Amino acid sequence: MSEMRIVIRDADREIEADRHGSFAERVVAALSAEPETIEELDTALERFIERNGKDFFGDFVPAAEYAYYDAGLLIVDLAARLVVCDSTYLAATREGSVRYHDGKSETDIDVRYHLSEDWLLVEDSTDWEALAEDRRGERLLNPPLDARAVLYGEPLFDFIARNCLDTFHDQGPAATPDDEDHTYRRECDLIRGIHVCWMMTPRDDLRGQTPRQVMVAKRRLIEDGLEDRALQWSRTE
Repeated sequence: MSEMRIVIRDADREIEADRHGSFAERVVAALSAEPETIEELDTALERFIERNGKDFFGDFVPAAEYAYYDAGLLIVDLAARLVVCDSTYLAATREGSVRYHDGKSETDIDVRYHLSEDWLLVEDSTDWEALAEDRRGERLLNPPLDARAVLYGEPLFDFIARNCLDTFHDQGPAATPDDEDHTYRRECDLIRGIHVCWMMTPRDDLRGQTPRQVMVAKRRLIEDGLEDRALQWSRTE
């Protein structure tokens, strides 16, 4: 008994197939990439399985029956950030490691992963649909903040341009870089002040948070992810 029914749901569709429990393990691990759609989850699986030119979910079918099969049932609801794992084969965990699959067979290379605190992992599959709907509703009311357009886009450029203009508009050419030069040191201090102001000023387009708060919010998860990937690359390249 080693196969499981695997159900994957996102905001638009849900699919299912019966697969070996080791594939289910890798699906859970791939959630470390924070996918929002089935397509993004498919891409994230490349961290743990060699693709070999085909979609990992290409032969899944529209979900019709959330039934326990053979060694269990795994339901991943991306829109609800919910994992239901009712299985005798697999215990879904927030962090761990899985064996890398080279597209032909499982290797002896362990690939680590860490899931964010956003994910809820449960074992009871009897009333998961109500839980999923509640969590989907909560996320609709408080959708994830994609701050990249603010932190790395026009709002940043506009802030820098306006503040540089206000600060330096009545000054002459920039001083020649020289740490002993008073004018140069003053200009550096003014530029640092602009940087501090950007990082520490709450913004409406960041839901009242400062850029610094947004950038460090998932610092530990990002650091863990980078370390996991670096370790994987050192073992597979």
